[in-house]
Amino acid sequence: MYERLNQRATPTTTGNGHYLKFTKDGEHKRLRFDHTKTTESDVEYPSYPGKKIHRVMFYCYQVENGRRSDVLEEWTTSVRTSKDILKWLLKGYFEIDITRHGMSKNDTRYDVDPVL
Repeated sequence: MYERLNQRATPTTTGNGHYLKFTKDGEHKRLRFDHTKTTESDVEYPSYPGKKIHRVMFYCYQVENGRRSDVLEEWTTSVRTSKDILKWLLKGYFEIDITRHGMSKNDTRYDVDPVL
């Protein structure tokens, strides 16, 4: 999947009903990824009717104070961010710090740093 995503141009569900969201600039979360459940899909958002956007669905647990949550959550993200996450998952780093920067659809970026 990593190679296929690398070949795609950067694009301008199923699950358990638990969805992870980053809601503010500078928000940080430590996540433990279940790499066996990662999927990709073309989705249509209500704000862009008729336009499919390629997204990757990760399934992860939040980690707070060194303790992993019992709730597996789905986090859907862009191809750009997915490539950064997959790079670390392929190297065996399943716990990753994610920080959101920006608030609009066009300027939001995520820092992706493995927990060493």
